[in-house]
Amino acid sequence: MFDLIRFGFGWEDKPSECPANLDSMIAEAAFYKAEKRNFSPGYELHDWLEAKAELLKHTPSHIQSKSMSQ
Repeated sequence: MFDLIRFGFGWEDKPSECPANLDSMIAEAAFYKAEKRNFSPGYELHDWLEAKAELLKHTPSHIQSKSMSQ
């Protein structure tokens, strides 16, 4: 599990709407995933989708529906 604080989430945080920088947060998380596998090509989409899923897992469901519509 990656460090949630780095991406602006904390255990007490209850964001009321989708973070404006969600794509930036996903991009950073995906970068660290790619770095862990030495940037082997061909996994970019997998890294992005996995990072997004991990971030949204820690986001309340009413915010998740907003982020899916963006």
